Amino acid sequence: MYKNENGFTLAEVIASAIIVVIASIALYIGIVYVERQIVRNYHDRVALWHAAGELDKQRFSYNTYGKQLQPFQSKSVLIDDQGPIRINGTMWYEDLAVVPPDIVLQNIPYKAIEIRVQWTEPADDEQREIVLREDFYRD
Repeated sequence: MYKNENGFTLAEVIASAIIVVIASIALYIGIVYVERQIVRNYHDRVALWHAAGELDKQRFSYNTYGKQLQPFQSKSVLIDDQGPIRINGTMWYEDLAVVPPDIVLQNIPYKAIEIRVQWTEPADDEQREIVLREDFYRD
């Protein structure tokens, strides 16, 4: 008879296999979540670029054409066309009636606009929206 047997029992091998499977599943779920979040962040960034570009266009118009803005009802913008589904968003222009926040600004006329970009994220059908605001102070 052997006094010191080295080796693994069947129970130890099954337990270690179960641990490896659970760790692999957790890693896979983490990778899928991270990939989805990367795509969502990319869509947010593209929508932000569209809104910032429109605000730049409005600022240029305001400074160049005698304090005039170029309002619009809505515009279609392309969010993503690289994946299996083409994602289009809608951009809105909104004039805001601004109440001056304190007594100092009551004699300084200004107006504010908001640019909103809205789209539906295809991975989970969630409505996403980016909102940028610009204040225009008049001389």
